[in-house]
Amino acid sequence: MEEFTAATFGDFHAAVDSQAQNGWVFRGVPDLEHHHLIPCAGRYWPALRNAGWSKDAFWGREALLVEKAAGPVRTLWGLEALDRGIPRAHMSVLDADGKQIGEVTSGTFSPTLKKGIGLALLGTGVAEGDEVVVDVRGRQIPVRVVKPPFVASHVR
Repeated sequence: MEEFTAATFGDFHAAVDSQAQNGWVFRGVPDLEHHHLIPCAGRYWPALRNAGWSKDAFWGREALLVEKAAGPVRTLWGLEALDRGIPRAHMSVLDADGKQIGEVTSGTFSPTLKKGIGLALLGTGVAEGDEVVVDVRGRQIPVRVVKPPFVASHVR
């Protein structure tokens, strides 16, 4: 029997960085997997996109219609650090007055942008371009609210 030597190709962290830079929701983020936050995250899928709103019935249709009519309470936004610091899951997002306006769902250091990035569920009064702060273990770092993806795709 022949012996083969194997080496790993790639890295788990590289995959996570790639997901984050594309603004993809990480699997395993409990807040975003919970059914009632899917509309807040702008993720009316796959039931709504594939089956369509016009379909007479599918599991959960009535609950989703109620949530759609009420509108989202929070919206999923990207955060780009303006200073040293990396937003991480469950860190508070604060407005200029120090009032909590949301929570980071996931975050990492972007090797491409050379800065911390993250996704956060923020109150509906927050808009793209707003500057807010993230409480990173007692230190407030300024971040800009952006629309993901963080890095433009070069796929043709």
